[in-house]
Amino acid sequence: MKLHKWLGLASAVALAFGATQIARAADDYPTRPIQIICPSAPGGGSDTLARLIARELEKVSGKPVIVINRAGGGGLIGTRSLISAKPDGYTLYIHASTAVVGNAYLVKDAGYDPLKDMVAVAPVSRIGWAVVVGSKSPVQSIADLTKLLKEKNGKATYASPNNATVAATELYSEMVGAKSVRVNFKAVTAAIADVAAGEIDFTFADIALAVPQSNAGRVRVLAVTTPERANVDKSFPTMVEAGVPGYEYTSFFGMWAPAGTPQPIVDKLGGWMQKIIGDQEVQQAIVRSGFDPLPGTSKDLTQLVTEDSKRWAELVKAGKLQVE
Repeated sequence: MKLHKWLGLASAVALAFGATQIARAADDYPTRPIQIICPSAPGGGSDTLARLIARELEKVSGKPVIVINRAGGGGLIGTRSLISAKPDGYTLYIHASTAVVGNAYLVKDAGYDPLKDMVAVAPVSRIGWAVVVGSKSPVQSIADLTKLLKEKNGKATYASPNNATVAATELYSEMVGAKSVRVNFKAVTAAIADVAAGEIDFTFADIALAVPQSNAGRVRVLAVTTPERANVDKSFPTMVEAGVPGYEYTSFFGMWAPAGTPQPIVDKLGGWMQKIIGDQEVQQAIVRSGFDPLPGTSKDLTQLVTEDSKRWAELVKAGKLQVE
């Protein structure tokens, strides 16, 4: 047999063997505990959602699923932890598009591409945001807040634990013609605490966290950013109803794995996630947590990331958001 033919045959055999090994590994997967990175502090909406999915994933996988909180950098620390993890299916990540996609455009040295350095597993949910002030604040409505911002002539403050609050606030500011000063926070819970204490004028907080804080009497929800009233509590008006025509801002949550994770394992996880998110009881639990279920495939999540990337790129190009 000629050398080049022998080499070709050897390569084909090696590829076939490798494919068989990967398929076999997927069949056996998982053989040990799985960890889900949540790039936010315990107690926030992202953490609540990650722990809900972890419990359900334990049921279908038959192995423990542990949530690891790696907060900081508006989600950047957790995202980098995923990207640097071994691509074997045992390190996953659940968080919002504002961190996954937003950081890639707003942080100068983010160091990753959400479409190349991460593998989309499945969408999880969609969420809107709530405009929040302290319960003792004199601000009772969006009109009041807009008036306050204009009276303070750009010196009013808003709490910003993530890029979602930046995008939501900048959109609001542009539409009402009133600016405010960004104050960064490491965690959503800390941001809410300072708003509740009156140290910060307002913030845009995810509905999952804002509603319980409102029910506890710590903050006042002025409006929600969803096109319709939030399923978790329909007493809060939308921004449109509150007097800001055309305002809408939502984010989606998804599950990702590191780039290079074997496709059969990604497919297996994706199948489990479709089963989980499609379950009626799970959907009800997601709604109670302040989110809206978002069933779908790996391809659906990739498409969402692609569309969101275009939106962030346009915002940065237009100068509405600054790269830091």
